[in-house]
Amino acid sequence: MPVRLIIIFCVRILEVNIRKTVTYLSEYFTSHDSPLQVSFMDKHFEDWLHYQDRLNKLSEILALISGLLSCCAIYGLSLSMVRDKLKQIAIHKLFGAGTTSITTLLVREFVIQMGLALLIFGPFTFIFLKEFLRNFVYATQFEWMDPIYPLAYCGIVIVALCGFQVLGLNRTDLTKVLKG
Repeated sequence: MPVRLIIIFCVRILEVNIRKTVTYLSEYFTSHDSPLQVSFMDKHFEDWLHYQDRLNKLSEILALISGLLSCCAIYGLSLSMVRDKLKQIAIHKLFGAGTTSITTLLVREFVIQMGLALLIFGPFTFIFLKEFLRNFVYATQFEWMDPIYPLAYCGIVIVALCGFQVLGLNRTDLTKVLKG
């Protein structure tokens, strides 16, 4: 029967870096023979930490779902915009416009709408998030550079969906649109 050696020592850590500290201790004291199990003296704190880990996993899943829903919303907007601008697109196609110029036309329309929305709602959102995040325990900072990733994601999705819409229009007869 293998002998288990239990060593108990107390480490004072800051709660901000608790996961990094636990990971570091686990890696530092783990050997190939016996893995290290880190536990806390305060069972309530350990339960709270596991609860926070579950909330983080749920937040990741919800972020993926919101990304998928935003793609669907942008797709719906692009369908609506193509239907609204169908005569203009048909005229451009009849005069020999290529796929890239029509895609640029649709993307430009999206950029104007997105820029207007950012101009109107951007400052309000910034002020709201700055005040909302200030009340957290760890005083999370919100800066102007934080929205860059979502805006880049939105831009990539817009360009891709507009390109697919234009490619779909290449297979249709647009002369019927001008007659009606």
